[in-house]
Order: sequence, then C-alpha cells, then structure tokens
Amino acid sequence: MHKKFTPHLFTALLLMGLSLMLSCTIKNSSSTNVSSSDNFTGICKVTGTIPTIPDVTTQSIVTSLSEPVHVTNAGDGSGRIFIVEKRGTVQVLLNDSIQTGAYLDISNRVKNSGEMGLLSIAFHPEYITNGRFYVNYVSDNSVSNQCTQSNRCTIISEFTENKTVQLEDSERILMEIDQPFSNHNGGQIAFGLEPIPYLYIGMGDGGSGDDPSNNAQDLTTLLGSMLRIDVNNIDTGLQYSIPSDNPTWTGTSGARREIWSYGLRNPWRFSFDPLDGVLYAGDVGQNRVEEIDVIKKGLNYGWRVVEGDICNPTFGTTCNITNYEPPIITHTHSIDGWYSITGGLVYRGSQIQDLCGVYIYGDYVSSKIRGFRYDNTSSTIIEQKSLTSVSNLSTFGFDEKYEVYVTNLSGALYKIVAEPQ
Repeated sequence: MHKKFTPHLFTALLLMGLSLMLSCTIKNSSSTNVSSSDNFTGICKVTGTIPTIPDVTTQSIVTSLSEPVHVTNAGDGSGRIFIVEKRGTVQVLLNDSIQTGAYLDISNRVKNSGEMGLLSIAFHPEYITNGRFYVNYVSDNSVSNQCTQSNRCTIISEFTENKTVQLEDSERILMEIDQPFSNHNGGQIAFGLEPIPYLYIGMGDGGSGDDPSNNAQDLTTLLGSMLRIDVNNIDTGLQYSIPSDNPTWTGTSGARREIWSYGLRNPWRFSFDPLDGVLYAGDVGQNRVEEIDVIKKGLNYGWRVVEGDICNPTFGTTCNITNYEPPIITHTHSIDGWYSITGGLVYRGSQIQDLCGVYIYGDYVSSKIRGFRYDNTSSTIIEQKSLTSVSNLSTFGFDEKYEVYVTNLSGALYKIVAEPQ
C-alpha cells in the first residue's frame, strides 16, 4: 500500500503561500533578485530588457524507465517528480533517484497498445489537504461498459490517498469517452490557473486518418476538443460538474457544454504558463503541418477543414481559413522535417535565468527541441531558436521549481540545463 506524504499542514500552507508571493525578476541578462537557485520558490518573470534565448543542453537523470509519457509534480513541497509510464504505472523520482515500488499501478486496467495506455496524471491544486489526483488512460470493457463502438474508451478517473484504502482501490471514474480507433487519444489532463481550479482534458479526433467522422467539427461529441470540467462538484447524471462559464454553443442542438474549444486533431501535450495562465497546445498534424496553438474559450481551430495554417486538400483545394483560429507557430513535414509535435512548457525556473519565459517544445520524429518567446498581448512570436535534441521525445514536465525535464520513449529522463561555457 502506498503511504501518503503528509507534511505538517502549517508548513505546507506556508510553502504554498511563498510560492505565490515570490518571483524571480530578470531585468537583463545578468541581473536577478534570486541569489541562489536552491532557495527559489517562485515563478520567474522578465521585466525590462528581454534577454536573448540562451544555449541549453540536456543532462541525463535516469535511463531505466518504461515508455515514460508524462512528467509532473504534486506541488506539495516534497520535491518528488512523478513519471507516468505508458504501461499503467507511475514512478516517483526523488533526489534524482527512482524510488522503490510504483506510486500507482493500474496496468491491469490499461489497454497498452500503439498510442493507447496510461497517458497523464494531474494533482488537485489542494492535493496537500485532500489527497486527490486524476489520471487519463485508455481501457476496454473490462473497466468500462461504455466502450460500445470498438471496445476502447478514454477513462478520466479520480484517486484519493488515505490510510485505510489501497490507492488503486480508491478509483472513481468521472468520464468514459468512446474511442472509435486506436490512435489520436489526446491524453493530457491539467488543472487551469483560475481561482476555482477546473480540469482541462485534451481529446483527439477519434483516430484513423483525416477524421473520417468529422468529430473535431462536431460539437455533439467530446472528440477533437479541449474539455473543461469541475471535479469539485457533481451535476445530475454526471460524475463531475460543468462550469457555468463554459461556452453554451447556442444554435447547435445537443452540443456538449464540456467543450471549451474544438477543431483539434490530436493535442498530445498542452500546458499552462505558470505566470499568466496562457494555455499552449501542440496539435499533431496529418500529412503536412505540425502546430502550436494558444487555446482560448469558444474558438474553432479548424481541423479537419484546415491543417495548421493551410486548407486540407483532402476536402477540397480551397477553404475560408479566416473562419478558424490560426496556430501561433507551425513546422512543415516537407521543409522542416517535423512529423509529430510534442507540446511543451514555458520555462519559469531560476537555474537558466535568460531562459525565463521561453516556451520549450519538440518533435518526436525529428528529435528537435526548440524554444520561442510569445507576446500574448500582440499575439506575436518575439524570438525563436533551435535548442537541443532528444530522440523519440515523448513529453516535457516541471519539477516544483519550474525547471524543465524531457523524456523519451526508450526510457530516459533528461533535465534541460545551461550549455557549459
């Protein structure tokens, strides 16, 4: 049985308060009010002159993982990093060492094949007091009786740590979403930065190729969309609540109000900027374009009519592309050699001061990792740069100090560090 980490409540609340109040202010490339990265508990913020994106590299941390696909922390002051393995387990890294025994093992419930598996974990913002966290995995009718199309379902579940129940036995299923094909499951879940924390769920279009059922443009299905739900309350007939400020989608009979935005193909990885809450998503392309989107309420990102910033020729040579929200950055298959984008994170740590505010992302096929600065006010890319490379990269993740880690499916975890001078 897993034993819950339970630090003294006063200390925990103090740490949480400090993390909200303190920040690293970068005035220029050699000026910062953080004297040591060891005592950094805030979120860095660039003010004044914007530094040039620095050179970085990767530092190998561990190489013994099994197909890691997600990395995060619990925000509880424990220093633990949680690593999701596709087979259905969650490992804990502490002081650069994998701890003995899996934190969570639901491998007997997970359909681990192709793009399917245990895909992400998200800790409740009040995890330190309520012990709750959430997972996204693909299973079959052995877990869900809702997999009516093809014995495949995306499962969104809640688990709760306590002293009397085995962790795996505490599962409460919130959502069961039928998956018509085995690919394009999306897979990411994360809590937003609103005063009331809502859970965001990235859903792929249901799979196959070119979205044969046009799910991503269909507001009556949860596929091909970014969902937003309230896990703290329960509406009649559901295991969660729909936030009152979600889009109403008037004019579409049967529209699902869980949908925050739509027109997505496969938003494999998305994240919120810890400073301002901007939601970035990497949407994997079909035959031509990989894209990064800034996800906003009520917008249509165009798939399957458009792919990235061009009309999808499978459905005609012309379309009114202005009807859809464009990506903020694209990479083509033919010119850039990108084929499967992995959305990343905005660096908000202290160990690489000039990297503050840079969004770091990559591509599974090309192994390339790049970074850019984005001005959300003017919706413009200020600077972009090639950073480093990791073969078969699968995900990016934060530790508690907003330092960035990256994994590959071969089992390695790396940390993004400054290039030695």
